[in-house]
Amino acid sequence: MVLRLKNELSDSSKSIYIIGDDEALGALKTPKKMEFVLKRDPITKLLERYWEYICWIDSMKQHLKYYYVLYDEKEKKLFWERYKERKMDLDVSIEIKQGLKTLSTSLNSIQFSDCLYFKCKLNKYKKIDCNFHLNFFSYKVNENLILGTFPYNSEEVDFMRREGVKAILNINTLEEINFTMINWDIITKYYPDKDFELIDFQMMDYEPNEVNHKMRYAAYILHNLITNYKV
Repeated sequence: MVLRLKNELSDSSKSIYIIGDDEALGALKTPKKMEFVLKRDPITKLLERYWEYICWIDSMKQHLKYYYVLYDEKEKKLFWERYKERKMDLDVSIEIKQGLKTLSTSLNSIQFSDCLYFKCKLNKYKKIDCNFHLNFFSYKVNENLILGTFPYNSEEVDFMRREGVKAILNINTLEEINFTMINWDIITKYYPDKDFELIDFQMMDYEPNEVNHKMRYAAYILHNLITNYKV
């Protein structure tokens, strides 16, 4: 299997690692360093720079979950991307049945908004990701609701305060917090100092059964927060 990330880092002291739920990808314990390579884009045929990792995956495995991680050599720190775990379905036919656009029947390729995924000969899978969510970002839904990524530090909490945020509904699970190595204790202690109300409601929002079970109560909590702090 080949995993590629289309992302050029201008700073040579930084590199990209990958970690996933298979032994070949560190079993969610040890990130694996990716190689910076020059390869042809499968669609445009132009040479592009990628971070690449090649490994063997058990043929019986149908699903793969993984993350990209940035390593800063100067700071000796790993920075996990601020994104829910990435998924790769090793049964292409299942993906096609979901109505996703097929680009090339000869390659069994599928075009997503942020990646290209295809199956080659001899059951060799390739996935090219074109996004890497490292920076803090938020999206203003309306005057009373902002959606965004989790903060890594007090500076990003200050940014939320300047944006007018008064209450936070955190749906990250403890597993996600541990994986991304957020110092959650420090951040949660900083919230009261900035007059935030913080409510933790752990929910695996990428699991349909979990969403069906908890979404109604999460919406109830969110409604109360908006009512109490609305502009």
